[in-house]
Amino acid sequence: MKHKEILYLSSESKLDFKSFFDGYAFFGIDLVIGNQGFQQLSEKTNTRDKYEDGNYLLIERQDNDSYQLSRDYHGYYPIFY
Repeated sequence: MKHKEILYLSSESKLDFKSFFDGYAFFGIDLVIGNQGFQQLSEKTNTRDKYEDGNYLLIERQDNDSYQLSRDYHGYYPIFY
């Protein structure tokens, strides 16, 4: 999945990734930009500080059938329901 692609999710969706990140966020003293930056940070450390500052969408697999969708604290990243 690439930045600015439309992501459509339904109960029938089968996603093939463990995590996906779009946008930018501060993780402690690190500035993370885009999915590649997020994946590099995830490889470097298992623990992440609160990432409330930025403009991002984060999708993380919880188990085979569920994902957690989160975005920046202020809600700048658009999500349409």
